[in-house]
Amino acid sequence: MPFLKTETANKGIDFAKAMPLVEREYGVSRYKQLREIARLAAAGPRFAPNEYYMLGAFSPEVPFQEKMEFFSKRRSIRINRAMSPADLGAMPLLMRDKLASGVLLSEYGFPVPKHVGAYAPDGRYGGAARMRNAQEIAMFLKNNDRWPLFGKPNVSSFAIGAASYLGTEGEDLIIGNQSRVPLDAFARDIVDLFPQGYVFQEFAWQHQDAEAIAGGAVGVVRLVTLRTEDGIGLYYALWRLPGRGAMSDGAQPNAGPTGRAEINPETGEIRSAHFGDRLFGADARVSPVTGAQLVGAKVPFFREAVSMTVDAHEVFPTHGLVGWDIIIGREGPMIGEANPNPGHFLLHDATGRAIQSRAKKELARAALEFAQKRRADSRKKGVIRFWEI
Repeated sequence: MPFLKTETANKGIDFAKAMPLVEREYGVSRYKQLREIARLAAAGPRFAPNEYYMLGAFSPEVPFQEKMEFFSKRRSIRINRAMSPADLGAMPLLMRDKLASGVLLSEYGFPVPKHVGAYAPDGRYGGAARMRNAQEIAMFLKNNDRWPLFGKPNVSSFAIGAASYLGTEGEDLIIGNQSRVPLDAFARDIVDLFPQGYVFQEFAWQHQDAEAIAGGAVGVVRLVTLRTEDGIGLYYALWRLPGRGAMSDGAQPNAGPTGRAEINPETGEIRSAHFGDRLFGADARVSPVTGAQLVGAKVPFFREAVSMTVDAHEVFPTHGLVGWDIIIGREGPMIGEANPNPGHFLLHDATGRAIQSRAKKELARAALEFAQKRRADSRKKGVIRFWEI
């Protein structure tokens, strides 16, 4: 049995429980639920049925026209691809490669967690120690003297395979939740489960004010930037909050529900927060993990983080949209990773609503129009692309 999380913990919704619960608690008849599910699957967000419940589209407080503006997983992918057309030579594979993109951003002078070692069967990146098999992974961990570490797959999302590591004792590896696993078995899991590689980084200690909100496990701030004809700007900001007992900010088995906090993009203050999905979870003004006040709390170094991601977006000139996972470190913000395909539906986890700001809607529209204009211009100029040579 794998020691690391290999799939998202939220697998879906039990409709036999969800439909009567929404009818009883929200006054929405089962017939209306089915009708809305059908309409929202056919148009607008094109929801999968479980998304209707998990993202809060069942709420009678949300007008139906606003529900049509929600992001589903499918709509998120469509928008991300439209913002960064492959015709422009967009570099999603480079950005998804955490080793390569981290080295690139570091070379441009952006603060990123230092890579200590990597299981990289097909290449070598920067100065990180390279491991090519399970035996080398186990030996690296036995000999490492830079604890704690944070590890994650080279290519993954939703915190799959991510964990913190505290050290070794004998033939065991001590994981961040204080559990122990045999080193050799852990190393075999890395090789079997993550053939595209696995990265070990120095653990990034959070700013004390960020740790008071998120707890000991790092909760990243997700900033999404857009490129328009007028330049690059911030689209929205969220704080991904780890659940009780979790080692990262993704949903994990045997841990409490994760949280999502909406951040005011002008002030850096938390507007609202929610733990769990929109049906079975709950809004939170106070953190269920640390007891700290959430609503009204300000993200440390927020303006610096926004400025850094706007500058870093220039490293990827063909991308019209980038999602940034920002670690609020003790000395300032750090780029945890860049994401070419962020899940915008996380917004609804935090708010249960669509984006309300007219200015943000206009920014997204301008970014999409600019991406399509650049795409049309590249075709007129007859740009030669690598795969056409």
